[in-house]
Amino acid sequence: MYNRNEAINKYTNLAINNDWDFSKMRNTIREDLKRLDEEELALIINYVDEKKSRFDALKSDKQIGYASIIAGLGLIGIGVLFSLGTYFDLFGTTGGWVLLYGPIVSGFGILGFGINKKGNYDRFINSNNIILN
Repeated sequence: MYNRNEAINKYTNLAINNDWDFSKMRNTIREDLKRLDEEELALIINYVDEKKSRFDALKSDKQIGYASIIAGLGLIGIGVLFSLGTYFDLFGTTGGWVLLYGPIVSGFGILGFGINKKGNYDRFINSNNIILN
């Protein structure tokens, strides 16, 4: 028996894993689901195209997320390293120490941004039952 959601998930997975363009995706869906009327075919094709387009956009967000996480951790590390260096007098700053809160706070902000970007990609994959090869 035909189930629209199963068909959408199936063809979304095929389009993503095989890196199909729109015409290849449309032709494959039309060929496989010949018995459906044109309105239903158009609906399935639109849903699959939307999901594939969203996936392609989020794929670059995942890369940005990883880069931001690394940059944020680097800034936090630099801030903590130099703050501890002044506290333990590693840089010849006798009589006082400096807390570099700017890089630490900025690092946490960039880290949060990166986790959110990567999370958008992960949530999309999990909520749409996408199985990557």
